[in-house]
Amino acid sequence: MEGFLRQVVETDQPLLNVEIEATDEANPELSRSWLASYYPVRDEQDRLLGVGVVALDLTDRKRAERSLRYQYNLTKAITDNATTAIFLMDNKSRCTFMNPAAEAMTGFTRGETINQFLHDLIHHKRPDGTQYPMSECPIDKALPERFEVHDHEDVFFRKNGEAFPVMCNARPIYKDGQGVATVIEVLDLSQQKKMAELLSQSEARFLQLADAIPQLAWIAQPDGQITWYNKRSYDYTGKTLEELQGWGWQSLHDPEVLPEVIEQWTSSLRTGEPFDMVFPLRGADGQFRPFLTRVMPFRDDSGTIVRWFGTNTDISEQERTQEELRTLATRLSEEDRRKDEFLATLAHELRNPLAPIRTGLEVMRMVRDDPEMLEEIRVTMERQTQQLITLVDDLLDVSRITQGKLELRTARVRLADVVHSAVEASHPFVDEAGHELAVRLPDEPIELDADPHRLAQVLSNLLNNAVKYTPEGGRIDLAATLEGDEVVVTVKDSGIGIPPEMMDRIFDMFTQIERPIEKGYTGLGIGLTLAKSLVGLHGGTISVFSDPATPGSEFQIRLPIPIKRKDEPADTSGGDPPATTSSRRRVLIVDDNTAAAEMLSLVVKMLGNEVMTAKDGLVALKVAPEFLPDVILMDLGMPRLNGYETARQIREQPWGRLMMLVALTGWGQDEDRQRTKEAGFDYHLVKPAEPAILQKLFAQVDAFRSSRA
Repeated sequence: MEGFLRQVVETDQPLLNVEIEATDEANPELSRSWLASYYPVRDEQDRLLGVGVVALDLTDRKRAERSLRYQYNLTKAITDNATTAIFLMDNKSRCTFMNPAAEAMTGFTRGETINQFLHDLIHHKRPDGTQYPMSECPIDKALPERFEVHDHEDVFFRKNGEAFPVMCNARPIYKDGQGVATVIEVLDLSQQKKMAELLSQSEARFLQLADAIPQLAWIAQPDGQITWYNKRSYDYTGKTLEELQGWGWQSLHDPEVLPEVIEQWTSSLRTGEPFDMVFPLRGADGQFRPFLTRVMPFRDDSGTIVRWFGTNTDISEQERTQEELRTLATRLSEEDRRKDEFLATLAHELRNPLAPIRTGLEVMRMVRDDPEMLEEIRVTMERQTQQLITLVDDLLDVSRITQGKLELRTARVRLADVVHSAVEASHPFVDEAGHELAVRLPDEPIELDADPHRLAQVLSNLLNNAVKYTPEGGRIDLAATLEGDEVVVTVKDSGIGIPPEMMDRIFDMFTQIERPIEKGYTGLGIGLTLAKSLVGLHGGTISVFSDPATPGSEFQIRLPIPIKRKDEPADTSGGDPPATTSSRRRVLIVDDNTAAAEMLSLVVKMLGNEVMTAKDGLVALKVAPEFLPDVILMDLGMPRLNGYETARQIREQPWGRLMMLVALTGWGQDEDRQRTKEAGFDYHLVKPAEPAILQKLFAQVDAFRSSRA
């Protein structure tokens, strides 16, 4: 500045518009810029008095200019080095900018495109060669119609006339609310399309090769759903893709080995580890043959599994060359181990209710004259006995489900009635644990096409599960809501919740969560498996939610609401007989278990009937012609003459044609019921027989005889 002052003094001339920079290297933000003018100042005698200075602060403008230059250089560097083509069009669809990648992609230079209609150069035709009006192009319509274009696939043309596939994005630019330009980003898909075609050809060759190999081969999605099999698979199994796809392959497996296969397969799906196992597969001839199965994951560049490829190699010949006795011994040893584990668990669960029953019997002997104590013992024994029945019923249901033989007896039922039945069954356990149970149902009645017994069994299992995993004095909520054409039933508790690592296995057979408390009936870990299967048979779904940060868990059931009524006649065959009127009946009890026969006799007598017992089928054939019972309650597995043959011989006699024959047995499978029906039994009851069921049965003897006469 001093130099400028000296220059004005020496020259006696003004110095105008001089830029001055004051730089602070330590702190550039404090640097300043000015535009200054210097002029001489004189007195009235024209003598020089000094120099006047007028300065304009240019600091902000200089900073803005530097920022604009930086942004320009940055933008230019980005666009010049971008691998995708970038265009800029004005509001008349004329090209005002294109980066080097755009020049390389189209073959046009920047000089050939600037101020030209971009559409007419590279987008003027459709793939079929017909003209493509600019008015129909979404890229040209984006600015005037104020919308953005995202991932739009189209066909552009290079300068040499070559068509090529592209993916476009277009974004309008506005200034003061007015559209001024459109930024267009274009990705050339030629290489990707070519790679996709090559991949398709490669896959076709792979499938041809896979069809030619002697192994069974298949491809599964990342979640384990199998979507493709080779021709050899169909030839061996005799199945179609529709029958085997997804998880339909389970029908090919030995039921005894299938759980192990599923466990290992789900483990591989969860961990991403290869699957390697030998197991038998059923062929079209119904025979099982051993296969070595190996499954490898296919991963993309990021390491994510995109599919699984598996092969099943028939090793029948190799196995036949091995030492059969050693193989048999190993297999038997493994089966023994698994059987022992299951029997140990089963024995433990049977002892839980048996212990209080046995203790109750001892106490009853000591307090015969204390009605209140006897009633308390009776209630306890009744509850424990019900636990035994539930345990056995669950085991039978698991067997039916495993064999695909569980059938529903559906009818139009009210959800409220089903919920009431489930709550009533679970209330003793809820009360014993000191829990609070809250039930909330919609005001409007909800009807379902369902098996009321099985659906109540599902809800009761969930309630009992909540009781078991909720510390004493907890809260359980059962609620139902309508969501569209579904009803959603939830059972929520304030218990210990479900660990994250158990969420995927909570519905698996024999899966149980460790509890910090041990009390009462623990079960075999099949309740949730049954619940899921039964809900599935009803066309519904069941899911579970548990947040480690909050106490408790929530099970949610979704069931379809029927559109129209599906009335079905009541089915009483092989089940509980209808109640009519009651009167004194003559009842013959046939059972080789003396204690069981005596206890049943007491019950039948207390119901007001005359009773006689026989220890086996031969004795029954002797006493029945003299006693002429109205009803025969007969066990099946007896020495000398079993129940089936005894029933057949009774039906052959004139005096036995109108007698009501009731099979009373521990066997309750569908095939057992069919066998008793074929042998001549009228009803099939599973031990222990409920007094109420027996009373109903005795009450309809007259109607039964009339129908048989």
